[in-house]
Amino acid sequence: MATTAAGREASERSDGTAASPPATGPETARPTHPGAELVVRIKRHVQLMHMAWGIAWFVGYGLRFVNDGPGGRTFVDLPDALPLAVLLGLLAAAGVTTAVLGVRVFGRGAADADSTLRAKRYGTAWLVGFVGLVITIGKIGHELSPHQSELLWGSTTTGLVAALHLAGSAIWLDRTQFRMGLWLTLVNVAGVLAGPGWQALLISIAAGAVTLFLGIHGWLRLGARS
Repeated sequence: MATTAAGREASERSDGTAASPPATGPETARPTHPGAELVVRIKRHVQLMHMAWGIAWFVGYGLRFVNDGPGGRTFVDLPDALPLAVLLGLLAAAGVTTAVLGVRVFGRGAADADSTLRAKRYGTAWLVGFVGLVITIGKIGHELSPHQSELLWGSTTTGLVAALHLAGSAIWLDRTQFRMGLWLTLVNVAGVLAGPGWQALLISIAAGAVTLFLGIHGWLRLGARS
């Protein structure tokens, strides 16, 4: 009888119908995923990109608003060249930061050569796009009035960032980038329709402050989870 019972127990365990559940511990209860660390690193770098553009828009266009607000009103009297110089410097820094981080975050650790190539070309698109834009608008801007030049700089730079976010969302199927691209497009169109002065305020708050807040908030959430 003992042998029969033992055989029956062994048979039941062999087909799994009556076997007791395996012991669980931290390793089995919380399995590690090979790509989890890469995903976290990508998200951290994306938040850094958002913070770079948030600072550029919030500070750069904020200075332009206080120096030359709606109707030419001056809230803080600044040297004429200072707001534009700060804005262009911050935009250039944000563009280079995004290009470098884009190549690093999406290319390093990629599972295949195609992903690495997409990352390099996407990062290059940011760099080349802004270099070409700065040269082109810099040439055209000299022939426009200060208010027309402000509208042109604001609409083209914000529009390019929005378009690159939308392109990135298509490449990596990233919903966050898609939403950011749509939001920046709406802010950009609203700023152009509102006109000089108001455009600077809209980009500073609706694009800059919002993007900066989302970047900091996302970074802190990732830190809390890690």
